[in-house]
Parts: sequence; structure tokens; C-alpha cells
Amino acid sequence: MVVGAAFMKFSLPSIFVLTSVLMSTVLAVAADNPAVTPATRQRLLQSYGDLPMSFTANQGQADPRFAFLAQGRGYSIQLGRKGAELTIAGAPKTNTSGQHAGKRTLLQLNFPGANEASTISGLERLPGDNNYLTGADPSGWHTSVPNYTRVKYAGLYPGVDLVYYGNHRQLEFDFLVAPQVDVNTVRMNFKELSDGEGEKLSVNSKGELVLGGKDGTVLLHKPVLYQVVTADGKQRREPVEGEFVVDGPQSVKFHVGAYDHTRELVIDPTLVYSTYVGTGFVSFQTMTVDPKGDAYVMGTSTSIDESSSVFFVDKYNPSGTAILYTTFVGADSAVANAIAADAAGDAYIVGSAAHGFPTTSGAYQRTYAGQSESFVMKLNPTGTAPIYSTYLNGPTDPAGATSLVSVTLDGKGDAYLLGKTTSSDFPITPGVFQPVGSANTLFLTKLNPTGSALVYSTFIGGDGENAAGLALDTADNAYVLGSVGAAYPTTAGAFSNTGQDFLAKVNPTASKLVYYTLLREFQPSGLAVDGPGNAYLAGTIAAQGAPSFPGLPETSCSQISCANAFVIKLNTAGSALSYSAFLGQSTYNQEVGFPTSSLAYGIAVDATGDAYITGTTNDELYPVTPDAYQTSFVDANPFDDQVVFLTKLDPSGSKVLYSTFIGNGSEIDGDEYYIANAIGLDKMGGVTIGGSADGFGYPITIPPSGDFEFTSYEAFLTKFNFGGAFCSFTANLQLETAPDKTQGFALESSFALGSSTALQPETVPLTLAVGSQTMTIPAGKLVKNPLGYSFSGTVDGVRLLLFLAPANPQPGAQATCGTPAYKLSAVGTGAVFGSSARLVDVAVSIGDESGSTEVKAIGLQ
Repeated sequence: MVVGAAFMKFSLPSIFVLTSVLMSTVLAVAADNPAVTPATRQRLLQSYGDLPMSFTANQGQADPRFAFLAQGRGYSIQLGRKGAELTIAGAPKTNTSGQHAGKRTLLQLNFPGANEASTISGLERLPGDNNYLTGADPSGWHTSVPNYTRVKYAGLYPGVDLVYYGNHRQLEFDFLVAPQVDVNTVRMNFKELSDGEGEKLSVNSKGELVLGGKDGTVLLHKPVLYQVVTADGKQRREPVEGEFVVDGPQSVKFHVGAYDHTRELVIDPTLVYSTYVGTGFVSFQTMTVDPKGDAYVMGTSTSIDESSSVFFVDKYNPSGTAILYTTFVGADSAVANAIAADAAGDAYIVGSAAHGFPTTSGAYQRTYAGQSESFVMKLNPTGTAPIYSTYLNGPTDPAGATSLVSVTLDGKGDAYLLGKTTSSDFPITPGVFQPVGSANTLFLTKLNPTGSALVYSTFIGGDGENAAGLALDTADNAYVLGSVGAAYPTTAGAFSNTGQDFLAKVNPTASKLVYYTLLREFQPSGLAVDGPGNAYLAGTIAAQGAPSFPGLPETSCSQISCANAFVIKLNTAGSALSYSAFLGQSTYNQEVGFPTSSLAYGIAVDATGDAYITGTTNDELYPVTPDAYQTSFVDANPFDDQVVFLTKLDPSGSKVLYSTFIGNGSEIDGDEYYIANAIGLDKMGGVTIGGSADGFGYPITIPPSGDFEFTSYEAFLTKFNFGGAFCSFTANLQLETAPDKTQGFALESSFALGSSTALQPETVPLTLAVGSQTMTIPAGKLVKNPLGYSFSGTVDGVRLLLFLAPANPQPGAQATCGTPAYKLSAVGTGAVFGSSARLVDVAVSIGDESGSTEVKAIGLQ
């Protein structure tokens, strides 16, 4: 049985909807940017997100009538002893809150005369579990709930088993009829529960079963029947004739032609629905990436009856081939707005919630004061429990409301929180630069690693300002991006005293506002900061009347509706632009009366100062590089199709190092919209973008097949690899813990490069990560000697002795690598891994070459 859907188009969304399928790709980008042929470009598209459909066991988190639950594209199914209930998402519409909602259809499928005592079991357990942290009482939580690829009803009828499974997350089910068993015992009964009425069944001229509901037509294609036959040592499917026979107002059975009754018979119905649009039951909010490359996707999940919603976090491994966990967190009106992740794999989620949000013992604020309060939750690496969870609001003002909109982390585990409050007694710490706010003010708060106390908390800006972004530099100065409300004075020497948006820099103790500048005509939506403290802003600027800053070319569009993506780099003092650049040049097409535009939503910066910008464009002339994954796009609906772009700029902003389109227009069904609104970097050179794809032309690693069709608003993750991966990497690790709780390690590792060019360690930085401890040796600090390269010193608080030397290729790697091989030895003391687990991730990055592995560590003798 395959569930598919028809289609409907909508205007550009403000909230991206994530169905239970996450379309995803990995795109590898060569470090030296060679020309990429079409054949090479095809090879670069690797498996990312090739995830099986999962059936979750019901261990008390759902209606006890059902044993297993699953979600697919635009539908949810619950499997119980009396049959299955299939909920199909209705066509979206805008409700009073501005969210997409739609009427849902509930179909009940049961099997008359079936054995209700049949054994229901999950088969082929998947590696990632689900966690349900719903409500304030941990005794009501359900953790480590298993997922399976198949569910089997053994003995549904005498000699007949039923198996549900997924084909690339499309739902199917098979009846397995044992030899010599009468197939006439198998019956299906359908009833639409949405309006309390059952619909009559009929079979059309194509042999399809028709269920004519009020909200559209549901069809079951003519059933596929077959037997598996073995000949010459090979198995093949031998088709068997068969058809539906309506056996009552809501009941159907199968008429089967001649077949071999000594062999098992398989009956495989296929279900499609013609007018329902599969928006699913979850909405995508944002994503982030930790230093190891694990991706964290956050959104909202709505119950089948739309009576409640919770937010969820999905954690994916670096290759996207496994979901490490799915955790649902629920309370009255809880909304998650932002997420960050540290090197240990802990996830920090912030947002707003009302009464009943789960908090932890020792947390800073466990009491709900009233209205909407902000929250901070730090989830452990397995997603099974919060390390801490706390409210953050005025403790006594029942009318005050607070919401957190952004979070970022320093290397010590402090969480920096940006939000907005109307609370009259919001907590402010002594000595901050702005202890007094207005009735509706932004705040910046630093929470300690245990979530038990505020390191500092200050107001920032004037009344009515809105927050848009938060970032840190290596000295822990905080940078706040937002839109201006009431007048607030800029600092002396600021870049600009005019504009609708601002950027502020706060010193590490929040005792001083380093600078506060307005941003002229720029409308930024993304913020990143490099180590020294240069700020990078990406966003949109209206082409009409655009400022003539250095690096911004003239545009040929004089219409107010024209818009260009831009990126600017502001110096450390906030006094001047280091560079500014348009990305694309907006034009106006007189023939169709529509402009081109490029909109930048996300930006990230690596350790060398290269900037990565992503967003959406309908501009076929948007600049792309010759080695792009996709050098052009099909604009099937002129100026209406929007595709994703990813652009990499050098530290001076004068050179485009890499730029590509992602996605194509389609003539299948109107306008296509592909929008990337989130971007994250890892230590290994991976760049992951996330967003929504509303159309048929976005590249995915799981091509649609059979009756499967895309539904509107698929969420996606796409990963590019800008770092050259080691061809092979092995490591041995020993650990010891000192009395002061710090840890020491001894590492022996070997690797072969992914390219034929030898390393030049004296000219590039070397980064070594052992567990959650990351140590970067700057370029030029490795000392060359006759045997190789060495380093001795303190790096990021760790006393480190390191030796790197050429070596023979590793055993077994000679045939596949055949490139320069090296041995790296390191001894460190004073490290803090943050975990007692003995399975430790080890990663090495040398310039553009990198590799990682998981090591079973042993104790030092």
C-alpha cells in the first residue's frame, strides 16, 4: 500500500513545514575547485538522509488502542488490534494565528473476522529511539522508545500474516497467504470517520477501488498479486491475476485467479488520494550543526486531532544515514524558536511556554509566574533527558511576558540568550551597562553551564526593538542583531546613525556596550562573527535607491519591488565596512512585468574568514562558479520559480570561491519555491543548509518512484563538503582523570590523505578534537624537524605535546588510497571531555584535509 498525494501551491511561507520525510543530499566540493563535469557532478551527489520509514512502539505515549505509530508524507497511521486508523492532512489554509492548517480526513481500516489476539511485533529495530518529555512530571515521560522498519501481524487470519513497512518512507502493506489457505478469508472494511459517516465503495473501469469521501476521492489501485518462484538459483516474482470485489457497503475482498496453492501468495494493495494535500503533522523551524557534523532539526508536531502540539528535535549523524534520536517536548503552548549544539552533542533549545513546562532540580527558575514565559532546555547527547531546564522571566509579575528567540554558546558551556520581555521585574544583574529597560525591551542573558545561575543579564536598546540574531567571538564578546524601535543612541564612531536595523557589541561581562550602530538601508536577516570580532551580515536590500558603497555594483532595476541579496563585513570597532557586496544584480523584465530578486537568509564564517551565504533567488544571472554543483536552473515559470543558492566568499569579499544553484523549476504544477533559511558549519569542512522545497525540482538522494509524488512544503537538509576528507583514519586512545577532574589523553593515529598533494603543516592550522575538547594549533606554530613536525605548548587550556610525521600507508588502505600517509601522536593534560563515556570521537583537521573516527578508549596504566 503506497500513500501519495495531489498538489496545491501557496505563497512564500514564513514557517517551513517538515513532513516526516526529510529530503536531503550531500554535495562534496573539491578544495582546489577543479572544473566539474556533469559526470563528476553526478558522482558528487552522495547518500544523505536515505532513511527508512520508522514504526514507533507505543509504550504509553499514545492512545492505548494502538501498538505502533508512524508518519509519512502528509499522513499518520496508528496500528492496533482492531485495525488501523489513517489520518490524512488536509489542504492548508491560513488560520487566525497565521499558521497553516487544514481539515484532516480520518479513515478506519479493519479486517472483518480477523483474530484480535494475533501477535503484533516490530521487526528490524532502527538505531535511533524516540523520547517523549511531555509535561512537568518526569514520571510521565517515555524515553528510549524503539523504532522498527516493519510491523507484523502474525495470524491475522488462520494462515494469513499482515506486514506493514515503508518503501523510502512510503507506506505499504502486504497480506502473506500461506500455502493451501483460502484467500477468501481476507477482507477489508473502510470507514471515513471525519464526518461520522461511512462511504460506499465501488470499483471503476480500471479495477480501482473508489472511496468517495466528502473531502476528495481515495483510490486503491488494482491490487498487485504475486508468488515468489525460484528457478536456476534465482528468485523472481510470478504475477497472479486478481481484483477487488465489493462485498458490502464498506467491505471488500479479493477475487484471485489461478495460482500455485503450494506456494505463499502475496497481495499488495496500493492506496492513493487525489485531492488531499500532504502538509503533514510537523512544521520545520530551524536547524543547527555541532562541531562533529551531527545535524539537529527542530520544529513543531501537532496531534492527529489538532488538539495539542509539542516541539521536537531530530538528531542526524554526519552522513544523514541515521536518526540518532527524536525527542518530543510538550507543555501548554510551548513554542521553540532556536537551537544550538555543543561539541559534546548536547542540544540547547529556547523559546516560550506557559504552565507545565518541564524544569529540573536546581534550575535557575522552576516556578511559573504567569502569561508566557521563556525557557531554556539543555538536552543530553541521547535526547533522553534534560541536563537542565529552566524558565526565565520576572518572578512575580503575572502580566509580564517573555520570549527567547536566539541562543549561542561559548567553549565553557555558558549559554547566551537573546529575547524580549514586558515583565516589570525581569532579572537584571548588578554592574551591567543597561540595568533599566522600557515596557517592551530586548534583553541579553548569560546562563552558567549548569543552568542554575545567571552570569549576567542586561537590557539592550530602546522600547519596541525586535531581535534577529546573536553571535560570539573567541573573546566572548556578544553581538546582537535586531530592528529598531524607539530612538536609542548610537555609540561614538559608529558606522551609521541612520537605518531601521542595528548591530550591537557587548563586552564579555556585559559591563560595557562596545558599540551600537545602525545599518543604513541594509535589511539583515543573518549574522555571523569570526574569531577576532569582525561581524558578517547577510540579508536583502531594495535595489531602488541602494547605497553606493564600495563593492556594491550598480543595478539595472529601478523598481521598488526589486531586491538584492547582500553581505557586508563590519570591522571589530563597528565603525566601518571591511567589505560589502551584492550577490546578483536585480533586473526588471518589462515583458512579464516582474523583477528578479535574490534573498539571503543565512550566513556562517569559518576559521579562515571565508563566508558562506545561503538563500533563494529567481535570478538566472546570479553569479555561479564553473565548478558549481549546478551552474544554471530551469525557470519553467519565468521569474516565479525560486531556487536555493549557496555562495562562498574569501576573507576580503573580493572573490567568489564557490557559488551554486540548487533546484530547478518545473512545468508540472505552477511555481516552484525552494528556500534555505538555516546554515551550519562543522570542524571537518562540512556546510549544511536547511529549509523548505515546495515543488518537484529539488535534488534529493531518494528519487520518487511508482505512485509516489511530492507534497507541498517538504523540508530538506543539504550538505556540502568543502574540506578534503582523509582517505582512511584509525586511532588508539588512552584516558586518565586527575584529582582536579581534568583529564589527560594519549593518542596514536594514522591516516592517508584524500588527495595526492602532500601536507604543508607549517602553513595551515591543525585542529585536534578529542571528545568535547577541541584544540587548534594556528598556522606557523608547528616546528619542522628531520623526522616531521612537532608542537609543545598550551592550546585552549590543554598542555599539548604533538608529533606529526610521514608514514607508510595503513594496512588495507594501500589499494584504495595510494596517497601520502601520516602518523600523528599527541599527549595532552588538563583537558575536559565532559563525559565519562569510553566511546570517544576523535577528529583531526589539517588545512582542508580532515578525518574523524569513534574510538573505544582505555585507561592509562
